Amino acid sequence: MASLSAFGDHLLLEHGASTHTQSAYLTDLQHFAKWLNANHITEQTTKNTLFNASSAQINAYLSHRLTHPDKKQRLSSRSLARHVSALKQFYRWLLQNEHIVLDPTAQLVAPAQIQSLPKTLTEDEITQLLATPQKYALKPHIALRDKALLGVMYASGLRVSEVVTLKFEHLHLNDGY
Repeated sequence: MASLSAFGDHLLLEHGASTHTQSAYLTDLQHFAKWLNANHITEQTTKNTLFNASSAQINAYLSHRLTHPDKKQRLSSRSLARHVSALKQFYRWLLQNEHIVLDPTAQLVAPAQIQSLPKTLTEDEITQLLATPQKYALKPHIALRDKALLGVMYASGLRVSEVVTLKFEHLHLNDGY
């Protein structure tokens, strides 16, 4: 029978997940296993409860975590989405490796994520940001370069990764902009 550590190895080696994601997914699965045992869902061991969980049990667990009386135990929408992803990937992996015959998460849908708008800077914060290179640069030409980079980023909305890959030929100085 497969183990959580084997699934963790799969996440890192085959799925390309970060160690942070691996740790979070394994923790989420361990919480689910503990919940199954604490609620006497099955008489089997922790390892086997995960392998025999039904769709109804998974839905009951997620509902429990959303409405937990202790606010610290309640899941935010992001944490719920991660739990759903961990469960779906785990059961998909079990199915692919023929440890189970039906995926109990096949019909499970992750909640839509609310996209928050980025926070904007005040005029004073922008002025401070653009003055920072002159305060901290060791050489004047470095300060001018850094101020120009910050100005381009601010005026155009480009990311750091986009600004550092700009080339001189990307400039269209004769086009009036």
